[in-house]
Amino acid sequence: GGTSNYTGYLGIDDNAVHLGHNSSTRGLHFQTDETTRMAISSGGNVGIGTSSPTSPLHVENTGATTWITVESTDAQDTGLKIKHNTQEWLQLVGATSKKFYLKDQTNALWPFTIEANSPSNAIYVDPTGVGIMKSNPAYPLDVQGTANIVAGHLLMDEDYKISWNTATNDYAFI
Repeated sequence: GGTSNYTGYLGIDDNAVHLGHNSSTRGLHFQTDETTRMAISSGGNVGIGTSSPTSPLHVENTGATTWITVESTDAQDTGLKIKHNTQEWLQLVGATSKKFYLKDQTNALWPFTIEANSPSNAIYVDPTGVGIMKSNPAYPLDVQGTANIVAGHLLMDEDYKISWNTATNDYAFI
């Protein structure tokens, strides 16, 4: 074989264990059974299940469902933080409430909450519309069962089709 000008190192100091090499174009691969399980590209992207990560964190799995698990075993909320410049969102599960939330952390708003044990298809979205307690909505808003519309105090159920003209407050039961 030939010789290489590249060197690798393993070191330890008071702050960390250092593992690396002197190449700006080569990545670092962690292997088991001669297969790369995790890789760090020369640009700093981390890949789990791929030797060619294309984003800061790239998880790839073949032949099975892929999950990323974020778990807390104590009384703390658990979730993901998504941030772009000054806008920050949280996707979390409340430790005591067991509710799933989407939170606008920047503006301290909670626009979306799902209670534990909510029924299947409580909210169902497809290209046709939004189904409430109904999969495969046939209309832009398709509600299965009784709906209480607070603005206007109008009660609709599956036995009535209601027309409501908000400009004249005319109601027609069709």
